[in-house]
Amino acid sequence: MTTYMPILPLGMLHLFDECDIGDAFILPQFWNIPEYRDFYTSRKWLRVIIDNALYENPVAYDVSELAEIADSISSMTTHIVGPEKIGDGSTTTNLMLNAIAEHGPRGSKWSLMSVFQGSSYEMYRSYEILKEYRIGFAFPVSMYRQGWSRSGLKYFTGIRNHYVHALGIDDLTEIPDLVRAGFDSFDSSIVATAAVNGIDLLGTELRIMRRGDPSDPVRVNLMHTEFHEDVIDATACNIDDIKSTIGSIKIEAKGV
Repeated sequence: MTTYMPILPLGMLHLFDECDIGDAFILPQFWNIPEYRDFYTSRKWLRVIIDNALYENPVAYDVSELAEIADSISSMTTHIVGPEKIGDGSTTTNLMLNAIAEHGPRGSKWSLMSVFQGSSYEMYRSYEILKEYRIGFAFPVSMYRQGWSRSGLKYFTGIRNHYVHALGIDDLTEIPDLVRAGFDSFDSSIVATAAVNGIDLLGTELRIMRRGDPSDPVRVNLMHTEFHEDVIDATACNIDDIKSTIGSIKIEAKGV
C-alpha cells in the first residue's frame, strides 16, 4: 500500500502520533537541531527515508554521513538517498555505482536509494544498470514540474520488485496515478504549507505549485515551534484526507 510521509515543522511533529503516521522522511540538514533529532530517534518507525539534501544544499550529504543517521534510528526499513547530479542521469548512475562499490548497496540498518535524473533514456539505462542491486529508486518532483508523468516513467523504465518513492508532491491529483502505478510512498510538506497559507487544499485548490515566483505560497518554516491551533488542526485534517484518499484509491483499483 502506498504511504504518505508528511514533512512537518517542529511545532507539529506531534501530529505523527495524532494522525497515526508510522513512516518518516528525514531531512539531514536539520539533524543537528536537538528537538528534530530527538523526535526521530525516540520512536520506532516502520519505514524511514533519509534525504541527501541536494535540493537544499550546494553539496549533497555523503553516504557515510547519512548512514550515521540511519544507525541511530529504530526502523524496520531505512533507505538513504544516494549521490546524484541534478539533470544528469549518466553521471548520477556512475555516482551510485561508486557509492555501491565503497559502501555496498546495503548496510546493517539501511539500503541505498537511487534518484532518477536526466532524459527518459537515461532513466531507462540507469535502471538497467542498477536493477541487480537490492536498492530503492526515486523520481523527483522536478520531473512532474517539467511535464513528465512519474507514473508513466515508472512504467517505461521497467521497474519491477524494487521499492519506489516519489520525492515531493505539488498536486494531489497526481496521487491516484502514483497509487495505481505501484509507488510505495511519497513525501511532501504540502499539508502544512497549505494550512499556514490558509489554502483549502482538499476543497478548492488540490495543488500548491511553487516555481520560484514571488507570488508562490511561502513554504512552511520547518523550524517554527509555535502555530495557531487552527493551523495545526487544518494540517491534521489535510493529513487524514490524504490518507483517506490513498485508501479509497486502493479499494477502487482492486474493483476495476
